Amino acid sequence: MNYGESARPFRRIAGYIFGGNERQQSIAMTAPVHMWQSGEESLMAFTMPSEHKMKDLPKPNDSGVELLHVEGEVFAVLKFSGLSRPGKSLRLQEKLRKLVEAEGLTTSGNAKLAVYDNPMSTLPFLRRNEIHLPIEWNVS
Repeated sequence: MNYGESARPFRRIAGYIFGGNERQQSIAMTAPVHMWQSGEESLMAFTMPSEHKMKDLPKPNDSGVELLHVEGEVFAVLKFSGLSRPGKSLRLQEKLRKLVEAEGLTTSGNAKLAVYDNPMSTLPFLRRNEIHLPIEWNVS
């Protein structure tokens, strides 16, 4: 997903945290912003700050914004800087997938792009990005 594709979902979620909710409550923005594909759909997620409990978060005004509790997962991560264009992200996802397989690990889902810096105000070479690839992890 590139910035052009992510602008609409970003505005929707940003609307929620900047007061577009039943209490008109502002919520601090967190990093990273996660982006991924699910079928034909482009999805985006923010993580709520740790001081907020799920049950205490205000209901979004926008029906397209969902509040979900996500269980912990184990990820393989590949850091990179610069622009996070779709072609580059896909190449790095494949690179990470091959590294994971070479270590004898098994993936357990689709990769996500994690973006830490504002794309409108951070110079490209200073941007921190990551590819997160969930892996199966059995603790015995």
